[in-house]
Amino acid sequence: IPIPRYTSFVSYETDNENMIGIYTGDKVIFEMDLLDARSEVNLTVVLNVDNVFADGEDELFFEVYSLITAKDLLVNLQTESQKVMVKLSDMQVSIETNHITSGIKAKDEKAIFGIKVRNLRAEKIDNVIVTMLLPEELEMEKGYVGAYAEDRSIYDRRIYGRV
Repeated sequence: IPIPRYTSFVSYETDNENMIGIYTGDKVIFEMDLLDARSEVNLTVVLNVDNVFADGEDELFFEVYSLITAKDLLVNLQTESQKVMVKLSDMQVSIETNHITSGIKAKDEKAIFGIKVRNLRAEKIDNVIVTMLLPEELEMEKGYVGAYAEDRSIYDRRIYGRV
């Protein structure tokens, strides 16, 4: 699967444990030994749209397609090209936690979730409401609101919970 211009590779997923994905810099190659008769495999490639919007532009177009080859095929197959439109977002939201890789190991261990909201517009946005749904296993303990960044583009709110 060729990586389209204006994007960068993030990750891939497949529902077939025997499939291996290899990122080569300009494409992701999926390999597997065998595809059973009348079976299918689902592949997902996650891309980041790089910041390539010119001043005044609020949308970007690129094409996505894939190539398929196999030893038993007499020809290479190419999927139909799909045009993708990416619109410039007004806001960027990210969630951070201190348990992203290690998990919560004990009852009463504190779980910290941070929400960062960034205004991507050239002008301010009023009356922004941020709602975070905590997993039902967590109980809200306390929360606080951080300060804006100096340029008022980032608003940081942290929520503390307990298992």
